[in-house]
Amino acid sequence: ESEFFSEIELCFDEVKEFTPKPADLSLVASISPSYLTKIQEEFHKDRIIQAKFVLSQNIGYNGTYVGLGSEGVSLRVDDNIFKVFDLVHDRRMLPSEESLRFLNASYIDSDTPIITRKY
Repeated sequence: ESEFFSEIELCFDEVKEFTPKPADLSLVASISPSYLTKIQEEFHKDRIIQAKFVLSQNIGYNGTYVGLGSEGVSLRVDDNIFKVFDLVHDRRMLPSEESLRFLNASYIDSDTPIITRKY
């Protein structure tokens, strides 16, 4: 045990004198939001394709990808936005009707939960 603490004491001076080097984040800051959206779209391609299919089956249009979150994929059709809740398996976790009224949104009649509102 004393040997262990002796080793710690030897390292302590090095740790105490450690000074972090600032990171240059200018490259990260220069990435455009549209490029990040394209990266996200490619990474989640299968999920987006499925959401477009579900939307097409329900409204006749597959929509343009807008974004996604932990519970659903957002797609735009003309001046409307649709959120296909592809990852919500417990309907009790969905937004309430009251919440949707606050957002001027509503559910469409579908087996997969989908909400819509003006874009």
